[in-house]
Amino acid sequence: MRALIVSAPTLDEIEFEVERRTVKLPGGPALFAGLALRRLGYEVCCVGPFGLRVKDSIFFEQSLGITRVCCERPDEGYVMHHTYTASGERRTKVASRASPLSAEEVRSAVLRCRPDLVLVSPNFDEVPLEALSVIGSPLITVLDVQGYARSLGEGWWDRIPPGSARLVHMSDDDGPLPVARRLSQAFEAVMYTVGPGGTVLFSGGVATAMPARGPRLKDRTGAGDIITALVSHYYIAEGLALEEAYEASQELFMKIVEEAATLRSRAFLSQG
Repeated sequence: MRALIVSAPTLDEIEFEVERRTVKLPGGPALFAGLALRRLGYEVCCVGPFGLRVKDSIFFEQSLGITRVCCERPDEGYVMHHTYTASGERRTKVASRASPLSAEEVRSAVLRCRPDLVLVSPNFDEVPLEALSVIGSPLITVLDVQGYARSLGEGWWDRIPPGSARLVHMSDDDGPLPVARRLSQAFEAVMYTVGPGGTVLFSGGVATAMPARGPRLKDRTGAGDIITALVSHYYIAEGLALEEAYEASQELFMKIVEEAATLRSRAFLSQG
């Protein structure tokens, strides 16, 4: 099977306040979701703008068998600064960006990759809402709303075309539970992740709370992308009910989180 991930690569600056240190690592939804899908046997390609500061992340994606088909920009690219406080809270800010994709760039990537699954996961505003109609709702398996929550401001949830994806992922970083509940009225299924607090699944008008599994993660960057890719596969490709798809993802989820951490540590870029 083939998957297309629509998202920009990132350079992640991860600051641990207690330890007073910052590490710089390759990142981005395509890296983490792509790794998960590769482990499930998918061919993975991705499209998203990248600039000068994130080229090492492109090379890292390639080392994992992820093919980026487009699109280089003359700017810095997406640099994400994540700060972990003493309480374990994570604060994220966009330190630099890349100019957005055009509808034609997205259309060309769909034609080139011929995907069975499409995951749309903007970091900020690099995937315009009008691009969703270019892809076509039958193809969009998952829409991760984090970029729209960051870039569109208050009421962002009302601007996303209803039914434009079969599965929507939202985290507590993007907004409170009532927003996820509201999205569940416009989409087939919604997965609301709360980090160490577990997950709430919305399907068929029913909300189901799922407890967190495994150890508490010191750095949970990318965990949402990984679980979203896995649940997407089991829910769409395997045809499981949403709750069953989430349960089926758990064992592989922790293995891939650990693998991603190990692989990224080998690609360690710098420390301050």
